[in-house]
Amino acid sequence: MLLIKTKKVHKNKYYLHPSEIMAVVETINGIEEVITHHTHVDENNNFQVAGIVKDEDRVLVEFPRESCKGAWRAWISEKNVIKTGQTVINSRVVL
Repeated sequence: MLLIKTKKVHKNKYYLHPSEIMAVVETINGIEEVITHHTHVDENNNFQVAGIVKDEDRVLVEFPRESCKGAWRAWISEKNVIKTGQTVINSRVVL
């Protein structure tokens, strides 16, 4: 699992369930908004995602739920990654 920085976290009582929040994440291609359970965001508003692969200065991550635009995965700049665990497979770093 990875923690990535969020641009903003919305805590709104009007989502489908009171425990849901919206994490706003900056990706390589723009902004993705993911409505997710509050436990996927820590006290510093860092968002917990699954890291898939690292390529140069970007990381492919998988969100715990589909984003509002329909994406399950997105490329994130490496500077927005808080912590990783890494394994190398086929000359790529798998997180």
